[in-house]
Amino acid sequence: MAIKILILLMFSFLYYNKSYSCGGCGCNLGYGGNLSTMVFQAPSLIGMGYSWKSLSYSSPIFSNKYTISTYSIYGQYTFKEKYQILGQLPYVYAKKTELGRQKSNRGISDPTIGFQYLNVLPLKDDVALFYSSRVSAKIPVGKYDYLDDPLIQPGGGNWEINLNLQAELGVKRNSVRINVGASKFLYNPKTLVKTGNIYKATMWLSRKFNKNDFSLYTFVGANAVKTNTSYYNGFPITGSKMTLVNSLIGSLLQYKRFGMFLTFYYPVYQSNLYINSAFKNTFTIQIFKLL
Repeated sequence: MAIKILILLMFSFLYYNKSYSCGGCGCNLGYGGNLSTMVFQAPSLIGMGYSWKSLSYSSPIFSNKYTISTYSIYGQYTFKEKYQILGQLPYVYAKKTELGRQKSNRGISDPTIGFQYLNVLPLKDDVALFYSSRVSAKIPVGKYDYLDDPLIQPGGGNWEINLNLQAELGVKRNSVRINVGASKFLYNPKTLVKTGNIYKATMWLSRKFNKNDFSLYTFVGANAVKTNTSYYNGFPITGSKMTLVNSLIGSLLQYKRFGMFLTFYYPVYQSNLYINSAFKNTFTIQIFKLL
């Protein structure tokens, strides 16, 4: 059960955290995870999450630093072992430093609901192929000002329907996993932004320890994320085409039907087509209860 929960939470963090992204720039790189969406017979659960990340943008005429904290409540209901209904409501506190001056914004972000199909194809005794497809909708209830910096706004300013496809290979009784996936934004009616597709690949090693009613699951690995160029009214958006490679380390501690999931990400490579950008460290924590 621990491996199933670990995989589920790795997926859920990106799914939930991703709803807070401006859509046009590279801040929707999935910085924070999506190590996996594949979990067969995934449990239903409810939980709370927190993430903290920092990033900066610079050019010959400006230099901005950002810190973004996201607090989330989320839930997932699984039925017939292969189908899931997902929901999440985030609260965002974002701070920007520019030329020594600080500006902050906070508030409820855009809630997201989704439906997902998952399945598994056994290949050998210790090898299996997991795959899934997910459709999610982001509802624009968070406040958004089109004249302000999108990185410090709680809302995204528009409806959004997203299609995500994933495939994952699990090897050696789940101790080694490789995940690849792609996301496409299908619908963005209230802006002239056409968001570029997102591609992800992840590999990690893991080990499990048991003691009485406690289970400790540790993992280490790396993930790579690439976004295609986004366009506004037919023109490319500065900074929207990005590549990011993260190293990662984390653990899952479970006691009976309660658990805590910690992850730390450190970027080892990043590139931006138009401007200099730097994603810094990211830390996430989730507390959950299985239903």
